[in-house]
Amino acid sequence: MTAIRETNQWSMVGNGVTTDLPYDNKIFAATDMRVFQDGVELGKLAGYSVTGVGNKDGGNVAFDVAVADGVVAVARRDVPHLQSDDLVNNQAVDYELVETMFDRVTVLTQQNKAALEKSLRLAAGDPAATWSVAPLKTDLANAYWGGDVNGDLVPLAAPAGTTAVSVFMATVLTALDEAAARLLLGAGKAGFAVAPQVAPDMTVQVAAGSIFNPVTRLQVVKAAQNTGVIAAPGADPRYDVVYLDVLDATIGVQTGVEAASPAVPAIPAGKVPLALLGPLLTTTTQIDATLVADIRELAGTGQRKGGVAQDNVPVMDATGYPAADGRQITNVSVDNLTGEAKSAFTGAFLQYQHRENSGVAGGATAATTYNLRKLNTEVENDLGAGVAGLVSQLFYDAQTANFTVGQVVTGGTSGATALIVYDNDAGATGTLDVINIVGGPFVDNEPLSDPLGGAATSNIPSGVSLTSAVYLPAGTYYVEAFAMAHACGNGRLRLQDPRTPATLLRGMTGYANSTINQHMTGRFTIGAPGGFLLEQYSSAARATDGLGVAVGTGAPEIYADLKIWKIPA
Repeated sequence: MTAIRETNQWSMVGNGVTTDLPYDNKIFAATDMRVFQDGVELGKLAGYSVTGVGNKDGGNVAFDVAVADGVVAVARRDVPHLQSDDLVNNQAVDYELVETMFDRVTVLTQQNKAALEKSLRLAAGDPAATWSVAPLKTDLANAYWGGDVNGDLVPLAAPAGTTAVSVFMATVLTALDEAAARLLLGAGKAGFAVAPQVAPDMTVQVAAGSIFNPVTRLQVVKAAQNTGVIAAPGADPRYDVVYLDVLDATIGVQTGVEAASPAVPAIPAGKVPLALLGPLLTTTTQIDATLVADIRELAGTGQRKGGVAQDNVPVMDATGYPAADGRQITNVSVDNLTGEAKSAFTGAFLQYQHRENSGVAGGATAATTYNLRKLNTEVENDLGAGVAGLVSQLFYDAQTANFTVGQVVTGGTSGATALIVYDNDAGATGTLDVINIVGGPFVDNEPLSDPLGGAATSNIPSGVSLTSAVYLPAGTYYVEAFAMAHACGNGRLRLQDPRTPATLLRGMTGYANSTINQHMTGRFTIGAPGGFLLEQYSSAARATDGLGVAVGTGAPEIYADLKIWKIPA
């Protein structure tokens, strides 16, 4: 047989129909073929057969099942490097046998040539006559393979200034794009970063994260999630909001209202926003990075939204107090409105104030008792709505089934919703402590219900009342509080748990002959969530302005200020 081809390897891309991979050179046995699919070698004659054995023009590798669409099938000739024929002296010679022996030598030579063509070697035009052999495997372990000054192969150390990365970081470095990398890293905020799919479609992906459940007082860890398919608008543009449930960390999408100038939709009670999607158009077929805006709160980072960088701010130590050695740091977030600085190491921040309109006094004091400081304004809440906030009381009667703490109560007439944090149940009547009222206000004599069957009728002819209590989840907190006192004698502040009752913190003693600011700082730990009151003792009664004298400049009057930092565990 004459050798008219040098081919030693054959391939094809599957289409889900074709079963035969043709080859066009001689083999001596069906087992002389090595067969691969997408780089994975199949067992000898496992799932395929070989035709054309001994034929100089070859035959086919015939797969039992058609090669799947897109799968690359490869057949590579691999004749054993053996000589099995023995010619005996003084006996007749079979020239066909002799030619077959020469054919085998030719095939083995072609195989060696094909193997060399797949190996690392000098270019054909390189003037060097020889090249060094590769270093020992033991020398190459965990080293780079490079060339020395002569161009010979040697093991090399990592380039200067480089650092090995972890297996996880390698996935970040090889991420398809910025959105994929941000998703792997949780976008550097508090987890639950929202990003388009790697191949964008009409869903988005939400990175893994964790939250603190304020009802069970347990951490909820959630793996990455995907939204359902988000339909494009039918007529006009629309904004949607991806949100997170504050109790179980599941996600959802609040669909907005289509309009020529669409508005951002409100999300349900007990949820926090993650991302704004849009504007979505009738022609939108995929949600890419241009349609995803991150609107997560910076919960737990200690950073203040809309702030500017400031230097020389005291460092807080591990317990949440200013460091004793007076250390300072730079690049600290500062509120645009108040100028108050807050270190990124102090934990989630909350601030509540007693505010009145300009010219309105702070209120009267009673003698020899603690007076409730009315906290009616939430300035900031890094923990997020539904996790912490000012408590409102929702009165009810005609109760037919008990309400459940941690569920959302809904007004059947108003459509208002709120998260239940405490139920003061007296049978047919009672009071719900609620936070995060959405879509309100609740109205009198409307049916109230929760998802677990709680049912009653609202009894609030004068509206839902604000209790001035601040609802906090379990944890350890550092507090600073200031409150005005005017001509009401001896006094001090305290932070009170009204249900036990128990005093969590007491402030410094002061005497208000005219006007003073009473101060309280300290740290406390609560093992269960609840609503807590800022109260101020006075030894003397003072009508109208014992809790503060108005300035009357046209700006709101601020009579009490409560700042709370949740200390990270």
